[in-house]
Amino acid sequence: MVDKKCPAHVCKSLMQYQIIADKCKGCTKCARQCPVSAINGKVKEAHTIDLEKCIRCGSCTNTCPFGLAPAQILFAFDKKDAARLEELNVGACMECGCCSFVCPANRPLVQTNKLSKAFLKESKEKERK
Repeated sequence: MVDKKCPAHVCKSLMQYQIIADKCKGCTKCARQCPVSAINGKVKEAHTIDLEKCIRCGSCTNTCPFGLAPAQILFAFDKKDAARLEELNVGACMECGCCSFVCPANRPLVQTNKLSKAFLKESKEKERK
């Protein structure tokens, strides 16, 4: 473990979830679904997650029919980490929407998975040249 980060991305206590402020529509859906009321915000304003209260339930990961980790894919895509996206097997995503449907933070996981697959394909093509 380095810098309080788990290299295997499995240490639940070291994981952090976040709401992407510019994507949040303030619908309050995530706040209503959060089992520990860790999500705060007003209607039609960006919400935030109280990381002290968050239990890191990972509902999106539990519902994926392929056992993928959509939240981890999102973090890898944000960092443009092609190697990590490959490790997470993003190519197996069939974009069914299960992860986005149950995500308590209402993240655009399916869209991110689709963008991640395109980014990974592009990265592989650049390597070949």
